[in-house]
Amino acid sequence: MIPARDDHLYITSTGRLARRLRRQFRASRIEDGYRGWKPLRAIDLNSWIKELWRDSWPDKTEAPEIIILKLWEDLADSNPPPSPLENDLGLVRLLDENFKTMIRNKIDPSSGPPSTPLVEWRRKICTSFTRTLRSRNYFHPS
Repeated sequence: MIPARDDHLYITSTGRLARRLRRQFRASRIEDGYRGWKPLRAIDLNSWIKELWRDSWPDKTEAPEIIILKLWEDLADSNPPPSPLENDLGLVRLLDENFKTMIRNKIDPSSGPPSTPLVEWRRKICTSFTRTLRSRNYFHPS
């Protein structure tokens, strides 16, 4: 066996060869009297490419517009706006535009001093919106 080091990555042509290298490395460490060691990092090329591809994806992705609008609509359905407003596409778009503007201007859409029923409703909806996006591993594109 070639002298292997535990701080290197060994990419092999097959999974069988990677397992064999790890097994030989373990046997050589036992034979040399080591009581503990880092395992040999040996992996086949296909698994390495899959791992690299999976790790290259971000933890959170930008929410598509359709998901954003549907989420606003669902939240407004479960928490109806004060009258005379109605939950329709116009209101949903206004909520999203307002949210974008506040985020771009570094204003927290979920907080502030007590205000009108409309503003309090918007704050409550924005809090739910932000929490739901985060739980779905999305972020708002603004």
